[in-house]
Amino acid sequence: MPGIKDVFTIKLYEDGFEQGGFDTRTFNELLAVVGKTTWEVMQARKKLIVEWEPAGDTKDTMMGRGGKREVIVPGELESTEKQLEKMKLYASKPAQQLRKDGDSETAFKNAAQIIERTYNAPFLAHNCMEPMNFFAHVTDEKALLVGPLQAPGWTEPTLSKILKLPADKIEIQMTRMGGGFGRRAYGHYLTEAALISKRAKAPVKLIYSREDDTTYGIYRPMYTATYRAALDANKNLIGFHVKGGGIPENAIHANRFPAGAVDNYLAEGWEIASNITIGAFRAPRSNFNAAAEQSFLDELAEAMGKDPMTLGWNC
Repeated sequence: MPGIKDVFTIKLYEDGFEQGGFDTRTFNELLAVVGKTTWEVMQARKKLIVEWEPAGDTKDTMMGRGGKREVIVPGELESTEKQLEKMKLYASKPAQQLRKDGDSETAFKNAAQIIERTYNAPFLAHNCMEPMNFFAHVTDEKALLVGPLQAPGWTEPTLSKILKLPADKIEIQMTRMGGGFGRRAYGHYLTEAALISKRAKAPVKLIYSREDDTTYGIYRPMYTATYRAALDANKNLIGFHVKGGGIPENAIHANRFPAGAVDNYLAEGWEIASNITIGAFRAPRSNFNAAAEQSFLDELAEAMGKDPMTLGWNC
């Protein structure tokens, strides 16, 4: 087709590659179309005839906070309906105990009133205002990369390993961005641009289509959390229980308020593995917690006859 220079496959991470805390990927084997203009490349990509096969379960080795860990990524892609069914099933089972103070079970058994609310949030696509893009010019001796990126210091070690270049031979120039909010802390699109440039033996500008960004992007996980509060006959808070889960991670922090402010406190969490690629979306987990937790505390304050603004100092 007009303007098309090459079409080839690339492999993002080699087998056994230890991913850093902000390395990620949805698909490890990718098809790249290289051409003169973005329009010509996008038109050519529509003409590709590709034979796909099931990926099967994969095992990733992840580095980051807490050290090295292995993550099993399921090969099956489930419907939202099936995911919701799984979440309901997990929510009904015992979960991992994250923090336990006092005897919440007895507090709820003896309560004069119990307040309970459940909050849910779906997967949330993290689409930036502008398309994901990066410029790369990689040779055998050095690499120049230019584009919108939040944290080049997290991406440079990955580039060094993948390109087999020392860090002092890699230059990353940051440009302005229409919005990062955590999405552009993950440098996989930069790494892809570098690998494509190296293979094409030419400088390239990588552009994601909106379809790429949605299918191959970063999502905030699907979350659910149930909050329960036990009140005595005088409407004093005598017990607090939060139990939550998510796909593929839960949003429950062991020590979030009112932990430490209630004598009988219990926090539990559960998780369901998934191959949906997740990442920070302007504070990981906390933006869901802020809405769920504070909404519940407002309702709890009303039941206790208190001003929500003073509830935190008068439990």
